[in-house]
Amino acid sequence: KILKEIHQDSAILQSNNINHVAKYRSVQAISGTPGNHSTYHQRLDYQLNSSKGTDHYIVEVIKHKQSPISFLDFEKIDSFLKNIFNASAKKDDIRAIIDINATFTGISNASVAKALVNLIQEKSLKVSQVLYFNEDQILCAMDVARPEKITVLATSDEKEMNRMLGSTPQQRMTYYDQAHTLGTDIAQHSSAHSVCLVGDKVQFEEFIQGILRKRKISQEQTIEFVLPKRASNLNSLEALILKCEENEQRERAEDNLVAAQTQMLDCLRRHCLDLILELPSEEAEKKAALAL
Repeated sequence: KILKEIHQDSAILQSNNINHVAKYRSVQAISGTPGNHSTYHQRLDYQLNSSKGTDHYIVEVIKHKQSPISFLDFEKIDSFLKNIFNASAKKDDIRAIIDINATFTGISNASVAKALVNLIQEKSLKVSQVLYFNEDQILCAMDVARPEKITVLATSDEKEMNRMLGSTPQQRMTYYDQAHTLGTDIAQHSSAHSVCLVGDKVQFEEFIQGILRKRKISQEQTIEFVLPKRASNLNSLEALILKCEENEQRERAEDNLVAAQTQMLDCLRRHCLDLILELPSEEAEKKAALAL
């Protein structure tokens, strides 16, 4: 009954992140990735002091765990994954591949999942399903015993996944493609180990967000990093983190320039709108024509 009273307008309100904020009398916003806060609308007052230490706490956690770094070039997916597992000191505990570096660009997530299934079968790992996102960005599970059996989950709720798959997080391996290394929340068991694929162009926020797919990384969960051989100079966590920070600073400088240009355009837009609003109501047709 209520839906019938809601009318739709085919026109689209065009805006960017700056003039979208400018349209409202007051705005409050929340972000889990505020690294680019310097590009926000000037009216948004970001409280930097309240978030200090969050990212670098994660850095200290992985340093304390002495998370290892290794170097391997990608050529073929099967041999690449096999070499990663063979080199890992915790191969039996690997339950996630986190591809921050977009290592498998051009290869479908289903193909990566199938390669992982083949490896799990070969090494007789205690894993029942491989989780991945399909072409429609929906979470799916590929059965290890019967790879042709694909379960479309459409949820990352742990209890619902346990019910649908008849398994626990300890019996599942997750492949996070680059697009899902940010914000995706899939339960990993308490002592799960992960392999994080990083490159020399990755930014600090991307690096941290990838690690944070491990929600319990500050507890018993562990992680290791694999980089291409061209980045062999980044052979310590300190060097890798510094490089990520430098990449982010360079990107932010470019973002700030674009944001400044956008803010100037928004000032002109606001001025023009004020001039239109100041026209008397008797000139309604002129106001409408100018507003187009």
